[in-house]
Amino acid sequence: MLLRRTLPSAALLCSLALAAPADEATLRLGPSFGSEPGLMTVSIGADSVSIHIPPMSPPEIKAQFVAQALTASAYAAEFFYSGSEPFWGVILHNIPADAAITLETGNTASPADGLLISPPGRTAATIANIGRFEPFDTQGQPAIFTAGIVTDVGELSAQVSAAELSFQTDGPIICQALFQRLAPRAPQYGAQINYAGDRLEVYFDPAYTVTQGGIIFGTTSPSAGTSGTLPPAVTGRCPIDYNGDGLVDFADYLEFLNLYDAQDPRADLNGDGLVDFADYLEFLNLYAGPCP
Repeated sequence: MLLRRTLPSAALLCSLALAAPADEATLRLGPSFGSEPGLMTVSIGADSVSIHIPPMSPPEIKAQFVAQALTASAYAAEFFYSGSEPFWGVILHNIPADAAITLETGNTASPADGLLISPPGRTAATIANIGRFEPFDTQGQPAIFTAGIVTDVGELSAQVSAAELSFQTDGPIICQALFQRLAPRAPQYGAQINYAGDRLEVYFDPAYTVTQGGIIFGTTSPSAGTSGTLPPAVTGRCPIDYNGDGLVDFADYLEFLNLYDAQDPRADLNGDGLVDFADYLEFLNLYAGPCP
């Protein structure tokens, strides 16, 4: 059951939640352990909303502040409690399919926030840890770093502590450690995770994100630099335009060969769960075009 509260109205709405429609995004919010006033940022396309979070905020208070700030910026937002998960969060309505969505945790020391969305075509995400992080939390304990994915299969997440990293808490080191723990199991959840320096690139199989798809990220370090992004939905783009430049050319052929050799799910063009010669023939057919 979801308890939803729409702002600025003070009314409390209790309802059974069905699958979120294609124009809804959910910010899943954990506690904030920052000892100083924190600043989070939600970006939708080119628009960014700064959100002030009180120190040591529990999830419910944090969700209220996020919903209030988004509502004040003319977004249709409501905070809610999901008893089945359980978690507090904020639902954002009417998100354009061509707008990227980013949640930056800032200096809130939030160990596990999340960004979930269900529109078809949002088949990728990015988790970033940029810069160098304070290796201790506000209680003097080694900071914890979290990353994970959510699909129709369920939730897969991993944590690594600053102590395990010998307190070398630069973004690429953090991401590499999280990658090593997540990547081997990600295919079981219909996803592939790539290590990209200070980022983890997540690719979802659409067959596993029919009702939901998203990412989990956060840190108890008071340093800013952790964020999660869902790029725009892919609509009407040729499936072999791998570099997304709007053209199907030799560069895409080379990228397909790389994916094919690596048995990457993105080379499974006929959707049979295998990467084989049939996909190579399908690529040639699409390349000869016109590609839809």
